[in-house]
Amino acid sequence: FLEMIAEQFAAHTWLTFHRAFDHISPSGQPAALIQLQQLGFKAVLTSGLPNTSAIQGAATIAALQSMVHHKKLDFQLIAGGGVHHSHVADLVRQTGVNAIHGAFLERPFTPDFRADATEVRAVYEAIQNCN
Repeated sequence: FLEMIAEQFAAHTWLTFHRAFDHISPSGQPAALIQLQQLGFKAVLTSGLPNTSAIQGAATIAALQSMVHHKKLDFQLIAGGGVHHSHVADLVRQTGVNAIHGAFLERPFTPDFRADATEVRAVYEAIQNCN
């Protein structure tokens, strides 16, 4: 199935593999990452571990990021899952990623799932201050 998607879209579309990646055992993730790259994927959205937040899976994400860097892979890790302004700078520092993903929705959740502008601004400022 992944081969079919990659054949149809990889040549002209940025393909990102979603958090299903987190259900691969940490020992199998490096090989899976290389396989995804060979299929034409450019990125993986990951929290590092299944059913957890990115900050909780930071060590796993950091190990993957180190592998990407040392093997000079043209691949991007996107840390996502429970990202919040209170820990996003730590997440970036601990993992070495340069991309994050978050919903940053208003709470309590609204029926139209609006982004919380204050949270988005706080995340942006936290990232700017960690560089």
